[in-house]
Amino acid sequence: MENQRPAAQNEKPVFYGVSTGPGDPGLMTLNAVKCVEAADVLAVPRTMKKNTMAKDIAAQAADITGKEILYLDFSMTKDPEVRAREHRESAEKIVETLRRGKTTAMLAIGDVSLYSTFGYVRGVVQEAGFTVVTIPGVNSFSAAAAVSNRMLTQPNSPLMVIPEQYDDVETALRFPGTKVMMKPSRNSDQWKRQLEETGLLEHAAVVVDCGLPTEACYAHAADAPDKTGYFTLIMVNDEEQ
Repeated sequence: MENQRPAAQNEKPVFYGVSTGPGDPGLMTLNAVKCVEAADVLAVPRTMKKNTMAKDIAAQAADITGKEILYLDFSMTKDPEVRAREHRESAEKIVETLRRGKTTAMLAIGDVSLYSTFGYVRGVVQEAGFTVVTIPGVNSFSAAAAVSNRMLTQPNSPLMVIPEQYDDVETALRFPGTKVMMKPSRNSDQWKRQLEETGLLEHAAVVVDCGLPTEACYAHAADAPDKTGYFTLIMVNDEEQ
């Protein structure tokens, strides 16, 4: 890809949103690897001042030796004011790096277009006059479908993605087709109850930590443990597969 190289002295640097895939470094695309290796700076989301999963994935697929690392700290709070402040501060750090003439790649787990922090900072970067390029990747539910040997859609069956903070999960579950519940409550009692009340528990599969060494797949959601991890994904079909 032509833009995936450091900017020449008289060129404006580019800001890339780079998808690293769900966990397995083998699922990181060739374009993503090229972009990471060509960038001057890697903008790395970090939680609790230590968790850098996207960087850890990228480091197994690409050579990041000597890269300048710009850590973007996020608390994972649900407080909208705190989240907005963290997004703004991260965007300002990236803009400052670009103003120094450094092509910058922000890493994101899964696909950068799906519920990614990148989506909050790209607007600020664009407003500052810099070009933004998105590098797509393998998303978590496509990887989970492969792990569990399930189909996500058919020609007459829609696909609905239900994010963690959606207000009316039970109504969404009653829509036709396949439903994907991303990052539901870590207490499985809550989502098992929702599936039971909609008559869908026996049609659901659960994948935890897809692509990671701790990956676990439960063909029947009822068999999932009482506590599941942060990276839990539930696939629900109208009929059992």
